[in-house]
Amino acid sequence: MQAPNRLVFFDNLRVALIVAVIAHHAAQAYGPTGGSWPIQEPTRAAILGPFFMVNRPFGMSLFFVIAGYFAAMACDRSSPHRFAKSRLQRLGIPLLVFSLLILLLQVFLIGPLETGEWGCTVADRRAPSLVCPTPAAL
Repeated sequence: MQAPNRLVFFDNLRVALIVAVIAHHAAQAYGPTGGSWPIQEPTRAAILGPFFMVNRPFGMSLFFVIAGYFAAMACDRSSPHRFAKSRLQRLGIPLLVFSLLILLLQVFLIGPLETGEWGCTVADRRAPSLVCPTPAAL
């Protein structure tokens, strides 16, 4: 049973858009857009060109239109301050926590990308291991 005020059309549109986004990303390795992919066909499927031409500008844009439509409705139900506070708690705090977590993992496990370092200390370099190899082992 569905909620009385539920707009089923938007649910169906979101499902169709999600399928289009998945198809777009799955087809990029085979289409005319190029790029570097782990698995790539040497010949490109030209038939995917029109699909990309339509899907690229409208696919994600429709997601933003739908999000804006429902955000405006949610903002109308409560005050803008309460809406912003709710969104910050629901989205901002997890974004901040996981961004810092990913950043720390990158720096200490992989290393800063622009320098090519592995994120190991000098003491770790004196006793090389698989996690902190010596520069000669690289």
